[in-house]
Amino acid sequence: DDTPEPDKTSKPADTSEPDETPAPAKTPAPPRLPVQTRTSEPEKRPVLIKTPTKAPAPMETPELVKTPEPAKTPAPTSTPVPDKEVKIFTDGNEITIGESVTQLKNDFGEPARIDKTGYNYDYYIYNSDYSKFAMVAVTDGEVSGVYTDATDFSYETLNASSEIEDVNLLFDKSYSLTKTLSLNSDGYAYTICFDTLGTQKITGIQVLKTSAAKKTGNPSGTQELENLSLEVWDLTNSIRARNGIATLEWSDTAAGTAKAHSADMAAKNYFDHTNLEGLSPFDRMENAGIKYYTAAENIIAGQSTSIGAANGWFNSAGHRKNMLEDSLTYLGVGFAYNTDSIYRYYGTQNFYS
Repeated sequence: DDTPEPDKTSKPADTSEPDETPAPAKTPAPPRLPVQTRTSEPEKRPVLIKTPTKAPAPMETPELVKTPEPAKTPAPTSTPVPDKEVKIFTDGNEITIGESVTQLKNDFGEPARIDKTGYNYDYYIYNSDYSKFAMVAVTDGEVSGVYTDATDFSYETLNASSEIEDVNLLFDKSYSLTKTLSLNSDGYAYTICFDTLGTQKITGIQVLKTSAAKKTGNPSGTQELENLSLEVWDLTNSIRARNGIATLEWSDTAAGTAKAHSADMAAKNYFDHTNLEGLSPFDRMENAGIKYYTAAENIIAGQSTSIGAANGWFNSAGHRKNMLEDSLTYLGVGFAYNTDSIYRYYGTQNFYS
């Protein structure tokens, strides 16, 4: 946000085609990237292992700049009542905030699953076509919000071709380009995601009734964290679909190693690809029985939402490479929470092929 020993060179999505090498009967364990010296700030390199026939130059990947936890919406003395009808169009249909679940299902069918959240809504997940992906928030039998990054979405004057200037024009603001823009207007909470490294256009939008955006449950509960992990997998596949790359299959085994590493970081209060016992991501995957040609790991801290985590990784060059690496075929994601740790939320993506 997971198979015989390695026998071919993996490649980043934006490099030239590598030479293919015949599969040996046995190949040694893949070379490991050197462990980085820790700095005072929690900056990490996303890891992408390569298995060429001869030793390559060290892979240069940009450091992960920590994404702070999304700003919280201050609790008002009374919840603003939306004073306008909000509709989002996607897949040839419209979703109207306030419509019934029955109407939602009439238009879009049954969801692939329903995710419990720690907020005042459940997510109805529509992922049968990742180019038209949507997570619909439902509260008490009514639609209370929508997130979509569908390639054909539209909301008011905004769509997948819109830029920050279009957002400013719609809301009469003067925001600067940022990867995730949060704002409140007319009783709704908006989260607007951008591609700051590429197109600088909108990649996704969430509109929620302010009343639904409140935390009402336990966002750190076991089920909520498992749902968060599945949503990051969905969002990663949606990103790949938008970029013309095959989607990733879910791996329970890789999810297990990812969740274990997140839990270890949360419990022992560190943030690193290599754990305190000196085990790399590839050691941990091999110990879990995963055999791979290519493997990669992304980690993040301080993000409590799937949208924030996925969009944070997508807007960090090295993590983006891992998310878009076309030679990878499996993904497992795991999140953990510890109120006594520095960042509280810790997330890990383990990829492999």
